[in-house]
Amino acid sequence: MSSIGKINGSIFGATQETTLTLANLNFDFALYKVEAPAEYQALGKCLTKNRLNAAESGNEHIFARKLAALFSQALPPTPNLVRIYGNRASEIVQEVASDTAKGSNNRGLFSNWLGPDATSIWAAATSGSGAISAHLLACMLARIWSSSEAVAIWREMIQARKDILSKIDVSDPMKPVAHFAAQIDITESQISGWDSSARAWLEVADKSKLRQQKQLLLLIENAGIPINDECDTYTSVLKAWTTALTAMENIASGIPQSIKDGSALLALSSWHLYPDMFVLGAGPDRVIQNDPLVPAGGMVTLGQTSYSARSDDRPFWSLPLAYLKYYGDPVTTSRIFGDHASRLSISEFNYVVFGSILSNWGVYGKTIPTAAEFLVVLDQFLLRNGCYDLKGHESWMRMLSKTAQKYLSASQK
Repeated sequence: MSSIGKINGSIFGATQETTLTLANLNFDFALYKVEAPAEYQALGKCLTKNRLNAAESGNEHIFARKLAALFSQALPPTPNLVRIYGNRASEIVQEVASDTAKGSNNRGLFSNWLGPDATSIWAAATSGSGAISAHLLACMLARIWSSSEAVAIWREMIQARKDILSKIDVSDPMKPVAHFAAQIDITESQISGWDSSARAWLEVADKSKLRQQKQLLLLIENAGIPINDECDTYTSVLKAWTTALTAMENIASGIPQSIKDGSALLALSSWHLYPDMFVLGAGPDRVIQNDPLVPAGGMVTLGQTSYSARSDDRPFWSLPLAYLKYYGDPVTTSRIFGDHASRLSISEFNYVVFGSILSNWGVYGKTIPTAAEFLVVLDQFLLRNGCYDLKGHESWMRMLSKTAQKYLSASQK
């Protein structure tokens, strides 16, 4: 018990002695808990009993501790970022919890799950600063990647980190803790739960800070800055992670930043912090965002000239996802973020309509191409017989037929 107490008392110092103590313990992550920073205490008080238990002793807590053990040594210290992020998260949770309490009697079947889902934040806050950084990365990944893609990225990051730690030279004084961390067992369900909790939090925070989020996304969506140009997933994500942490720590410390890396923009949109900005190309005036948590000196200068030759100027990220499929070569995947990234294009909406109609007909699997061919033939028949007379407006049937044709063409590739 004295060893556990020593660990609890020095987590944020991350001393080598503590680290070696961890390495020599037959460690039960469910028993390991630290006092959350003062800025997070209000958040913890707003969580329901079920979420509090999950965050302090359940899978979310265990996974947060495992991520901290794996990645803490690779990340920069960010005391000021941890502080203002805790204040922002607590502010949002208190506001949402108050609104929820007004609209319910708190005695229903799902009363233990009412209110904002900030489980991963409290799990991280009670697991150390490294775990808070892991939560921040989860928000970045959830902002730009789909759930399956984010889980694949986490799997690759975890495996790569374990491989690196297992190869540390035996003469290195950190070898014992590296060996310990490399043996950590992490399940797919733990990764999925961590990602799901981050997505739930983004939904809560986005709604709470709707006006600020809209303004921020309008400012950054035409930057055209890549996250980075690294070809290896682990290297790219770790670079984006550390770059974002460093930039945001500087902003939280009142140090102005000229952003030339898309990872900092992704962090701004994912962590709900709103520094004042100078957007070059949009005029010389300072864009005032009035965020009381950001020190006056923590301003951002953003150039509007595109850094790429892509036709879409929104910030983007490309990664080869080796764990997205269980066979074959890594799948190179690109994603953009911005105000429009969460909306369907007209072409995508047409596919939704196409799929909905076929589903209503009871068409699934191998019969879809036949149904698509029927729609194309029907459209050609109507066209030949002059059935379209909409005075310049395209018929819904024509749009549906074109979507069916695109589906057939894609299926043949």
